[in-house]
Amino acid sequence: MGKLEQKLPDTRDSGSPWQQEAIRRINPLLRELATNVGNTINYLNKNQLQLSMPQYRDYVQTNADLASELHSMIADFVDYGKTKQKFQALQQKLDFPAQ
Repeated sequence: MGKLEQKLPDTRDSGSPWQQEAIRRINPLLRELATNVGNTINYLNKNQLQLSMPQYRDYVQTNADLASELHSMIADFVDYGKTKQKFQALQQKLDFPAQ
């Protein structure tokens, strides 16, 4: 995740406006999730006997919620891209002026 988070800004300028917006919104969540997963791994390595503590379970659940939110956002942008591409193909097929 950390490597992807580092690569996204480098590719942003070559994307379309909606792709640039997707990167702008996704990157902070990706960075946060990468940090949280790293922190979780460090905690696991140092506290293997405390995994049943409520605080740890809450932390893992929060990471899962963040990952789910990130997944939904990425899926929405992918759907938007596919729909936009289909719309543009139909515009050309019907010889409508591009907007």
